[in-house]
Amino acid sequence: MPFRSAVGGRNGGGDFLTEWVGEAVAEAVLSLLACVLLGCLALIAYLSWSFSPRLTLAGAGPAGGVMPP
Repeated sequence: MPFRSAVGGRNGGGDFLTEWVGEAVAEAVLSLLACVLLGCLALIAYLSWSFSPRLTLAGAGPAGGVMPP
């Protein structure tokens, strides 16, 4: 019993399972957050383009000078 308390274990397999589930949940939350941030970035780019296409990078490309105002 003193060895388990020295290494921080309560019941062996339960700690591994708890840690594994915690890491899986944390990874899912971080992946979801990354997708939300990427979606917000895409929305900001779209709204910026729809407000003034000529001021964006896409509007400054080859089609920017060809299309009428």
